[in-house]
Amino acid sequence: PQTLGVALGFEGTASGQSVLDLDRDFGFTFPQAAWFAGFEARCDQPCEAVFDPEALTVTVTHAPSDYITLSYAVSQGEGALSNVDSYQPIVGPDGVAFYTGISVFLPTHIVHDEAEAITVSTRWIGAEALGWQAFAPFGPGEAERTGELGQMRLRESLFAAGPGGVIHTLADGAQLGALPMVGTPQSPEALLNLVEPALVETRALFDGAAEAGDWYFIAYGAAGEAVENGFALGGTAITKAFALYFSPDLSLGPDGAWIHPGLQDIVAHEYFHNWNGVLFYLGDGEDEHRTRWFVEGFTNYYAREMAWRSGLYDDAKYVETLNDAINAYREAEHRDLTNDELAALWAV
Repeated sequence: PQTLGVALGFEGTASGQSVLDLDRDFGFTFPQAAWFAGFEARCDQPCEAVFDPEALTVTVTHAPSDYITLSYAVSQGEGALSNVDSYQPIVGPDGVAFYTGISVFLPTHIVHDEAEAITVSTRWIGAEALGWQAFAPFGPGEAERTGELGQMRLRESLFAAGPGGVIHTLADGAQLGALPMVGTPQSPEALLNLVEPALVETRALFDGAAEAGDWYFIAYGAAGEAVENGFALGGTAITKAFALYFSPDLSLGPDGAWIHPGLQDIVAHEYFHNWNGVLFYLGDGEDEHRTRWFVEGFTNYYAREMAWRSGLYDDAKYVETLNDAINAYREAEHRDLTNDELAALWAV
């Protein structure tokens, strides 16, 4: 397998000991110590990095408040992506994709669960020499980019590079990218053509005032087994991006037209979350389950609305999806529960 090198620069603690860890639960996948090797710390004064393979932490002992550059390698063979809920690092001859939350050790004294933003600079090195597209939260390409990110938004960021990526420039100047993951035959151009109209309508609705800013990308992959007389489709929204997974036989061409509304709906839904749940948010963030009725319900409604406004849904399809939602609510087992009771169910 190919190896991905990671280097992190940050100011160490005043105590002279800095701990870095992984968000192990993100994506329902648990990192393995064997993925990581070669930990080395470089500082102005003598320092040392020690990796704990059981705790999956790195402890750097250093001079108080010294600036630290920690480097290491992430390596894993092709074929790690086994099902639609697998967000493991993938390092193979056809591309690289990884989440910060399970592949990048982040310093606990800087990045924790609080909401305030920190200044982050990111860059790729070596991707373009391979003929790859490199995507990151602040934009495409290898150039160093600096921006402000809420700390959990940093943990939920995707850095992806590989061959075959495409970028569309929208009418308002924003850029939209798509990058296929390892072994994925579906065309990124076809994917963007299917979903772009609804995303354009969403930007227009908010007059471009997007947390996503002028850049958003979709990293996608075929995973799992073919589904007889059906399809599997899923993914997760992350910072200024969406990780999308579907069954290998899903077609983005005319023969898959019956599947496309579901695909368009899920991408429009997750793109809308750049506003609802991020740019504006109910509550104080301490109990997200109590606000899901709005964050998810409002987004469900407007994802359909954007698909209809953009022409992806005709009138009949739009009415059909509304009727399906109304019927689902009418038949829902928990529809008479209070918000607190529903929040308790979400928290389980």
